[in-house]
Amino acid sequence: MFATNPRYIDTLARCFAKFRPTTMLTIGALYGTTESYFLQCCGGRETLRELTIVDLDMADYNAERDNGSLIYRNICGTSQGAMDGTFIHIRGDSAWDGVKKRVRAGATYDLIFVDGEHTEKALVSDMDLAAETLSPGGVIFAHDTSLHSSGVPAGWHRWCSSHPEFWCDAVSGDVFPFGLGFAKRH
Repeated sequence: MFATNPRYIDTLARCFAKFRPTTMLTIGALYGTTESYFLQCCGGRETLRELTIVDLDMADYNAERDNGSLIYRNICGTSQGAMDGTFIHIRGDSAWDGVKKRVRAGATYDLIFVDGEHTEKALVSDMDLAAETLSPGGVIFAHDTSLHSSGVPAGWHRWCSSHPEFWCDAVSGDVFPFGLGFAKRH
């Protein structure tokens, strides 16, 4: 994605910044690159007081590095030291009961970015978890809502049609060729 459109991460981070969230949850972060960019370049550090990421982070886990997590290094490394102590990494799959319990036990979130497992079932489950923990006035972003080689589009449409209490929309095109969905409670 980054190679096909270098404006992607910048535009996404600027979308995040428009909401000036104080709490943010990401479900499926890979390396935390998007969140790190948001914190560095788009004023995220000025408003964000808590960032929670749910991701397995197993492939690059190294007990000799920081807290073992590459996500942690990208968020709390030297350029992001301000997030140290306010960053929560919930290691695990968002479908696991223990992970869901930890997410629900935390704060509500002003901004939630869903980019987890790309199946219809996982997207619906992640969106349900996001809706449960969304703060009043908060917004959910869903990634890859037009990526037809995955189950995300079907899951996005299924979730939106079964949640009339949310205003849902999605964009795709030059910057977001695989789509970006938005959900906000009426």
